[in-house]
Amino acid sequence: MTAKKPQHLPNFSIQKKEFNINDFILSKELLINEDIIIDPFYCNECQSIFKNFSSCNNCKKLICLDCIGKYCKFCKNYYYECGIDKNLISLLNNIKLKCPLICHNTFLYKNLKEHVMKYCPNTTLIYTCFFCEKKFEIIPNKTDLSLLEIHNQKCEDVLLQCSFCEIVYKRNEIKNHLNVCQEKFIYCTECKLEYKLKFESPHKEFFCKVIKKEKEDINKIIEEFKNKDI
Repeated sequence: MTAKKPQHLPNFSIQKKEFNINDFILSKELLINEDIIIDPFYCNECQSIFKNFSSCNNCKKLICLDCIGKYCKFCKNYYYECGIDKNLISLLNNIKLKCPLICHNTFLYKNLKEHVMKYCPNTTLIYTCFFCEKKFEIIPNKTDLSLLEIHNQKCEDVLLQCSFCEIVYKRNEIKNHLNVCQEKFIYCTECKLEYKLKFESPHKEFFCKVIKKEKEDINKIIEEFKNKDI
């Protein structure tokens, strides 16, 4: 019996990458209405519409928290945070943007997270190997998925099923197991038959000798008949 390849049982869990607004640069090019006054909501240092922001307690202007130091860049006073005017928040939330992941959809600023996590076809997916828990960031329609198959073929923790005894082992264990699996078939070069490894001792000590003797007797009889015909 020819040995089969160990059977693969590969798989990945799939989930969307956790939303982090700092992964995005919300440039002015994303504005649907380019005539809108965006300056109060735009940081010239990080070149992005505000993502994390607050208001200066002294001058009340909006401040980009990703770039702020000890002093407000507008009034030059020591920066103290205060609440943000609700009207300003409403204005920012209702600015219409193009998707920063270039999926060609549009949405309101306040719906950025919802779009990225629920609707955007270009959202990064996290594929996690069930076996070794290694994570792969996959961008749909951009990342070559063959790297997942390559991982399946090399992952030392992938489970493989022995084709003889059908017990499951990790890849890094299966090779040693195949050398000693008692259900594995061995080809006997003496009697030309196969036997399971667990029967190796009785085969060599008894069955092989009997089979060889029977074959010799049969061949002897055949030769006798041939000689008679002659």
